[in-house]
Amino acid sequence: MVSVRYMQMFMEGNLYETQGLSDQEVLEMPNLYSMGEMSSKLSVVPQNMTMRMTMLGAMYAPSNTFTLMGMAGFMTKHMDLDTYQGMMPMGIGAMNRKLLGSFSTSTSDISKLSISGLVKLYEQGSSRLHAHIGLESSVGSNDVTAPVLTPMNIEKEMILPYGMQIGDKSTSLLSGFTYARKADTGVYGGQLMARNPIYKRSWNFGAKFSATGWV
Repeated sequence: MVSVRYMQMFMEGNLYETQGLSDQEVLEMPNLYSMGEMSSKLSVVPQNMTMRMTMLGAMYAPSNTFTLMGMAGFMTKHMDLDTYQGMMPMGIGAMNRKLLGSFSTSTSDISKLSISGLVKLYEQGSSRLHAHIGLESSVGSNDVTAPVLTPMNIEKEMILPYGMQIGDKSTSLLSGFTYARKADTGVYGGQLMARNPIYKRSWNFGAKFSATGWV
């Protein structure tokens, strides 16, 4: 089997844990990476982000108990951001910081390659259970740069934050289980999947766990 899948996600606004934040609340948060005359508070506020993913997949079953799977992913990210005044006299709060302007950044690249196996653990009647094991290599660039409007009101070529990078150059272990059952009127099931980095460079995206159910 050969497959092509396409997915688009649109995100807007900012969150801290589960709490929505206004621009002014973001501007009051500390800038952990401030240097020199840069503001001790955050100054660049993301507004929205669009992420598009295209995934090419192939599956081949050499036997009734084992299926070999391969996948390649291509990803595009686009983000719009606002930059506020960075240098603040003592006592000037976020409400009085001047909006300097807006800018956009984009990245696009092959994101990952993976190869894995699907092993049938159980099949009886209308029920079946499979185990999933494999490796995923993040091949996308992890140090893409782009012009950024800084809090000093100048445009500067900078390395984009990790959320805008396509990859992290890590290798991850893929594991999981899939259960499906056929009923008189249809099929239902569930899947548990995990991705855990086992090799990383200077930084890496975190581990990922997902639970999916379908009818």
